[in-house]
Amino acid sequence: MTGKDETVFDVNENELAWINGANELRPLVKSAIVSLWFVVIHPFDDGNGRISRALADHVLARGEHQQFRYLSLSKKILDERAEYYARLQGVGGQRDSADITEWLLWYVRMATRALGRTLESFSAAIRRRRLIQFLDPSEFNARQISMLMNLSGGDFRGKLTKGKWMIMTKSTAATAIRDINALVEKHLLVRSEQGGRSTSYVLDIAALDQQCL
Repeated sequence: MTGKDETVFDVNENELAWINGANELRPLVKSAIVSLWFVVIHPFDDGNGRISRALADHVLARGEHQQFRYLSLSKKILDERAEYYARLQGVGGQRDSADITEWLLWYVRMATRALGRTLESFSAAIRRRRLIQFLDPSEFNARQISMLMNLSGGDFRGKLTKGKWMIMTKSTAATAIRDINALVEKHLLVRSEQGGRSTSYVLDIAALDQQCL
């Protein structure tokens, strides 16, 4: 093993010792430093980014003393990979400085957005559970139940229109309008002010949550 290889090995040992050491009072900051440290050291030919993101989640989980993890920083980093790589390049371009303030600020903002997304997912899951209990098959038909479940999950793309209802439920125009109007009357859907072909509908979240309590 060459002197250069030995140096890299020693640095990794020190890093791993710190990662597995006593938990910090600021696990999010430590997570940011560990992730950056590992990817900058770049000890392997491949997989350094994946390992650094896994370490980020690992450090945060240890610091929060949680058996289960509800927040995945690695997934959020991948969602914002363009900005992530730009930040890494910014740190790598600092030849005469070890200032990682901008990296830490971005990392904290990214984690905040990840937490917000997690809370949205929890809210959607709770809403869907309540909706399942609320939707009585004797009062709502299968098409209405299916569409409300799709809308409440937060994954519906674009606006709900009569045309989309027909395609998704395989129904006729008359049936789609009848189904939609019934949900509007029950205050579960809100009709847009635009008429004609531009008419669209959105789920009334507040009314839905109130009715499902």
